[in-house]
Amino acid sequence: MERWIARILIALVFAAGFVAEFGCASKKLTPETPVAAAAMKADAVVIRVNELQAAVIEACGPAPECQPNSIPTATARDVVKAMIDLRTVLRSTPAGWQATVRSTWTQAKARLAGVTNPAILSAIALVNAAVEAL
Repeated sequence: MERWIARILIALVFAAGFVAEFGCASKKLTPETPVAAAAMKADAVVIRVNELQAAVIEACGPAPECQPNSIPTATARDVVKAMIDLRTVLRSTPAGWQATVRSTWTQAKARLAGVTNPAILSAIALVNAAVEAL
């Protein structure tokens, strides 16, 4: 169990450092339209959402029920459902998606209040930072 936590934490630290240094998109890229700028921001959020979902799936394991000493299965399912909801909003709302994503994330965070796994908490913080930057 400690082995996968270490792997997830290392990956998250590397990802956070990479984003801090280089950003989710190159700083040299200049969107030609407001729609392109919104799409670039949406991509940055999707990256964080995917990282959080991957951390939860890694922690839980491949079985129908999460592996012992990981996270509760109900919590894992809540996280995955919330991430699917966020991606759906990011994909389907052409205008005003930022407000919708913020609202969806606020609801999702409430469902994730009981999470204590450090790797998942780190991933939640990265998603939170990406959503707050919208």
